[in-house]
Amino acid sequence: MSARKQKPRTRDPSSTTETMKGRLKPICPTRWLTHSAAIRAFLENFDDVTESLRRASDEFGTNVASRANGVMKCVTSARCILGLLSAQPIIECLEKFNRALQSPKVTISGMMESAGVVGNELQRLRSEECFREIFEDAQERAARWDLDPLPVRQRRIPARYGGDGEQLVHSTEEKFRSEYYKVLDSAATNLVHYFSSTDLDVQNKLSSMLLNGEYDADLVSRYPELSSKLELSLPFFRGQFQSSSVEGYRQIFKAMNPSVRAMFGEVEALLRLLLVSPASSTEAERSFSALRRLKTWLRGTMTQQRLNHVMVCHIHCERLAQVKLEEIAEQFVVSSDDRRRIFGRFQ
Repeated sequence: MSARKQKPRTRDPSSTTETMKGRLKPICPTRWLTHSAAIRAFLENFDDVTESLRRASDEFGTNVASRANGVMKCVTSARCILGLLSAQPIIECLEKFNRALQSPKVTISGMMESAGVVGNELQRLRSEECFREIFEDAQERAARWDLDPLPVRQRRIPARYGGDGEQLVHSTEEKFRSEYYKVLDSAATNLVHYFSSTDLDVQNKLSSMLLNGEYDADLVSRYPELSSKLELSLPFFRGQFQSSSVEGYRQIFKAMNPSVRAMFGEVEALLRLLLVSPASSTEAERSFSALRRLKTWLRGTMTQQRLNHVMVCHIHCERLAQVKLEEIAEQFVVSSDDRRRIFGRFQ
């Protein structure tokens, strides 16, 4: 019995997907670098999104239609548009900060300097001029998309505060400006709290001793691995070798002759302290993300040994790309007489 031939599906030229300016992206709670792009894509494709929700509520079943109506009611309010426009500059600023922190070349001093720059930007955003631009943009979009106007807050002064029950009508801009300031204050406060309540200051001083030659006797006394001889050996070492990062000094010690390395034992101990306490944990987190991509349902029977080898090849793909395949094949062939007879030699 032959299968029934299906007609090919053709795309309607007037479909809303043809006019979309960018692909919609989900807001994932674990991917911190995609939130601003998701907000921007939604605002650029607002007409297409609302049209799709309207069609879903008309053409699909009861369950999907009710959910589409609920989302439609939320996104077609001017309050939602104002919230997205207000959050976008804050999230973009924090995403740039997160991207800088996730760099494999990040240093503690650079991390703290970046935090200061982000704090200054949050203070700049906390102004009436910045919020007025956002508010006017939200009103213009609401009028263009024919959305309900922003509500005006009605408030009574409680009698226990000496009020007589008279209603005080605040402006809509004033109401949402206070909410906007709360978000900025929360972000700035958490930023300062995190970088002042951890051991980053101590780690920054350790890094400064190696990168800038700033010897700190009190700090050295806190670590039994370090000795007071570091005060003399550190200028000697920096006079011969220079680098702008801890990774650079690691490469210098790796390529150093063992006899020369023995002359800088105190500096090597300082470098080891910095290497065992990295500035960021993103390298370890990337390995877990890679494990989720590699250990799929189709690879459920993979052994632990092979999984470890595949993980190493995936994480260190830059080094793997530099390996010459001809040399590996040559080593594989010459290790056995049978392989020599079968494969011969690679020229």
